[in-house]
Amino acid sequence: MSRDGLKVTTLLLTKLLTGYYFGRVIKPHRHQAMMYSVVVNLRSPKDWRLKVQEFVARLEDRFDGRLLLLVALPSPSDLLYDSNVLVVLDDVRPGDLEAVVSLAPEDVNPLVVPSEDRDAVDAFLLRGGLRIGHKG
Repeated sequence: MSRDGLKVTTLLLTKLLTGYYFGRVIKPHRHQAMMYSVVVNLRSPKDWRLKVQEFVARLEDRFDGRLLLLVALPSPSDLLYDSNVLVVLDDVRPGDLEAVVSLAPEDVNPLVVPSEDRDAVDAFLLRGGLRIGHKG
């Protein structure tokens, strides 16, 4: 597949998986709740996937229903905004950033954003990140 074809496919998957596309929300039917798909990139190194899954479990325990989405880049050496994992909370409260960082395993450098920050999610997805975990 060409690079342009890959970009188009990524954009379409972003739209399909996230329910929004570059800031334009695609509303679900009236009786449906917005749910994100869970995608695991099996081409990512196994030890990286396990670390990210461990991180998801820790975050779920700490943040309960406030954890909406986690997007991990394909490997720990891939960075965007000096981070390799995006953590999306329903809202970011005082102390949340410190709590997320304290729960991160070695090599996990999280960026924490509120659910309204669609630009960060788009950027991580376009950089090659795929959802590793989700609670919703």
